[in-house]
Amino acid sequence: MNKDFDRTQLLKTALNHSSITIDELANRLGLTPILLYHNLESEEEGDQTVKAVATGLGIPTSYFEGKYYYNERGQLVPSAPK
Repeated sequence: MNKDFDRTQLLKTALNHSSITIDELANRLGLTPILLYHNLESEEEGDQTVKAVATGLGIPTSYFEGKYYYNERGQLVPSAPK
């Protein structure tokens, strides 16, 4: 999976547009919030954690690769192709 994007910042943005808190998400994944953020950026755990987080939030995993963004209305929309 492409790591050119700050997964931690993307997660924070996604949580701002979600009814789920970081504590609830971490609990669902059996992690603490700190461990969730650590695993998100980890070489070993990152891809698996991205998939679990995306599933937990109901968003596409490609959001974490910059293929989607939240518009001014808070809707998740595809990014414009480059």
